[in-house]
Amino acid sequence: MSGPKYSHLQLERERQRLLEMERQRQLEEERRRLEEERKRNELNNQIQKLQEELKRLRGNITYIADEGDQMVQIHQIKESFSYYQIQEETKRLLTNIEQFPLDYDKQNISNMEHYLQQLQPFIDTMRKEIDVAITPLMEKLHQDVQMQEEYKQRQQFLDNAAILSRTQQKNYTIPKMFKEKQKEKRNINHILQEALQELEPYIQHPSFPFVGEIQNLYDSIRAIAAHPTYDDEYKEAQIKLRLNTFFANKKKYDEIYERLRKEKEEYGKLLVHYQTLCQLLNIPENEEFFHLEDMMLPEVKERLKAEIARLDQKHAEQQEINYIVNSVHEVMQSLGYEILATDYMARKKQNVHHHIYELGFEQAVNVFISDNGSILFEVSGVSNGPKELSSLEKLKVKEAMEAFCTKYEEIKEGLKQKGIHLCNENLSPADERYVRNIDISQKNVVKPLRKVNNHHLEINKTEPPMQKKSH
Repeated sequence: MSGPKYSHLQLERERQRLLEMERQRQLEEERRRLEEERKRNELNNQIQKLQEELKRLRGNITYIADEGDQMVQIHQIKESFSYYQIQEETKRLLTNIEQFPLDYDKQNISNMEHYLQQLQPFIDTMRKEIDVAITPLMEKLHQDVQMQEEYKQRQQFLDNAAILSRTQQKNYTIPKMFKEKQKEKRNINHILQEALQELEPYIQHPSFPFVGEIQNLYDSIRAIAAHPTYDDEYKEAQIKLRLNTFFANKKKYDEIYERLRKEKEEYGKLLVHYQTLCQLLNIPENEEFFHLEDMMLPEVKERLKAEIARLDQKHAEQQEINYIVNSVHEVMQSLGYEILATDYMARKKQNVHHHIYELGFEQAVNVFISDNGSILFEVSGVSNGPKELSSLEKLKVKEAMEAFCTKYEEIKEGLKQKGIHLCNENLSPADERYVRNIDISQKNVVKPLRKVNNHHLEINKTEPPMQKKSH
């Protein structure tokens, strides 16, 4: 008997174990690939931020050099040694920055890490150079300007006094020539940079709950430093006032930051696991899990865990079905059957892999494997387009059913060697009532269909037709 043959598929435990090992290997391989991609993106972001910082430092140094030029031109003190030193130091620092390489291999993680290890210390060195070498010189230049202005005032006083009468000279008010020595003041730009460096790490993560209040402090400090009518002493006092507000809450910020950092790191690992499964299953990712404002919410995290569990189960099932589909195909090929066409039918309750193997002229063996663990072998007519079978053609298909009976036992044995057992079989007899025709015109055609000719109407069903030459 060789009508439709339906059975359930059962994998041996050892085969299941081996498949799970292979599945875990694939997951780990894909996870590493995604981790490397994430690491590259993270390093690129860090490098780009530092390069922007280096660009700002270059701008600050250029601004200092230009400010020195303007002061010298306005107050006419080109002979100032401080000015000469400022020009030399700013030129040296700008040359160092220009010579520092900006290009790096954006795909090689090791090279990127090495570049980052060079870039960060270089920026730290440039900051220190500005503080140690340039800032004191600018303060000295301001003192030179002040001395120059005081000298001009004294000279003006003497010139004015020389033209007064003796009586007028007695009544002439002598202006205060020398101002009390002021406390040494740091450059306001340096104070601003120090303040911003304290705050910047805390505003890098928009999802953190305290980022708003720190951002307000950050914006306020920048606005104060840029205010056109405030003097430096007032600016410094206001910036320190706001920094004191930050330092008063810093311990609280650090505790929250560390807790959220760990939660974010844990969520990141879940996200990589989720992305790994989506890649292997070739399905789109749900954007819900990538929204920065939502990813720290407990309910989103729980939904992500549930989705990972669902996809992991789906991937395990897919792994088994793929193994069964490939094994059946290998066994059919080993028995000489050539594949004509394939199809994948996505249905509401189950998905079905349909492979059509050539059995004779316009006859085929259909293998249906569903993801619920069942398999069906069916001999049918086959055509490239809709077709009604004649009585003679139906008889030919019935004879092909009978010829396939012995091959079915060989297929079972071949699958058993691969750890696949056919259980709970329902084997129908060869009968014309099971005869039907399969149209492959809308399926994935692998091999052109052979046509029966007028001189070849009799086919030896006991010989595998795939071994015959195509007409």
